[in-house]
Amino acid sequence: MRHLCGRLTHRHRRQMFDLVGLVPAQPTTHNPQPTTHNKSVKKSVFHLALHFVVPALLVGLFYRQHWRVAYLILIATMLVDVDHLLADPIYDPTRCSIGFHPLHQLGFIAFYGLLSAIPRTRLLGLGLIIHMALDAIDCQVTNGIWIN
Repeated sequence: MRHLCGRLTHRHRRQMFDLVGLVPAQPTTHNPQPTTHNKSVKKSVFHLALHFVVPALLVGLFYRQHWRVAYLILIATMLVDVDHLLADPIYDPTRCSIGFHPLHQLGFIAFYGLLSAIPRTRLLGLGLIIHMALDAIDCQVTNGIWIN
């Protein structure tokens, strides 16, 4: 009844299931292709990670002396996504943020560029421009467009 290494053979397993009236689950084949949901989650996590990594690279290259304050300001610019709360649904992985959400409009993006040109608001402007650039890249990768 048992195989040499102590496991039940396929024939014996089948007989046991027949005795108790159970139907064994069919073996599933491994699907190497990730599902659409898994791709969407991975892409979203990667996009969010870029919102932390790119500012860190900028701070590491240009603001080493005051890196803590500079990084905090750049990360704080992610609060621009508060306008996502006005959308229904709040989060849609296929939606292009640029041109859709109020603070992601071209007029505001131009204003963020102006902020980055003024020394006192440069970090704030750079953080917002980086954020918009990453969102635009996400639009291109997801939908093949740069702006909604």
